[in-house]
Amino acid sequence: MTILMTGATGQVGRRVIDLLVAAGEPVRAITRRPGEAGLPAAVDVRAGDLTRPDSVSAAFDGADQLYLLGDGDTAGLLEQACRAGVRHVVTLSTIQAPGSAIGDHHRRTERLVEDSGLRWTHLRPGMFAGNLGFWADQIRAGGVVREPCAGAQLEPVHPQDIAERAAAALLGDSPANRVDEFIGPQSFTKPELLAVVGSALGRDLRFEEISEQDYRERSRLPEFIVDGQLHHWRLYTRPGGHSGIAAPSTARTVHTWVQENLDRFR
Repeated sequence: MTILMTGATGQVGRRVIDLLVAAGEPVRAITRRPGEAGLPAAVDVRAGDLTRPDSVSAAFDGADQLYLLGDGDTAGLLEQACRAGVRHVVTLSTIQAPGSAIGDHHRRTERLVEDSGLRWTHLRPGMFAGNLGFWADQIRAGGVVREPCAGAQLEPVHPQDIAERAAAALLGDSPANRVDEFIGPQSFTKPELLAVVGSALGRDLRFEEISEQDYRERSRLPEFIVDGQLHHWRLYTRPGGHSGIAAPSTARTVHTWVQENLDRFR
């Protein structure tokens, strides 16, 4: 069994690879720059561009499982997967509701996978704990974080928890065609999350709520990312946004992620 990985150098994909290698599974990874990937020696690293499926066709030979991000030419990649005999696709998606650019993008990817006829598992984690890194510049610059929707209830998910769910889906004999939604173990408003970072740094950080328009003008992120953020924050400022969705019983806290990444904020 060979597991083919896209997103191999990302904050989740790299962790998935480490778990698969530790389990003794044959792993093949596609990346644009193999020489810079820094992947374990046991990984079969192939050069390729996910926006050009013809450039990665050979990487699919002998693969029977695929870990898929929604980047690149998804339809073309799935054609390659079907042609090569891949039997199961694990998709890294998002819990974000349809109606935002980010959520709609991931739902389109999910539908392409479902329509391919392959077995599938869609992972829909909540907010990545790593998204707190977006605050790093403001924290280093003066300790004031300015964003809208201060009261949004956020449940950050540690990337290792996402990776473990992905690896379990790839390694196990899980039921076909299922959605796995999960969130982090604790809910925080934005000022509360900032206080977690401040406590770890030993600094008194301050959250300043600004308007959505001010945020758009200040942000250096692509417009579709900002649209998705605002949609998500508005939705989870209201009660019951994630009602009925559970965290893994062994989920790591956001405090753990912050301690592991303090240098990003210094």
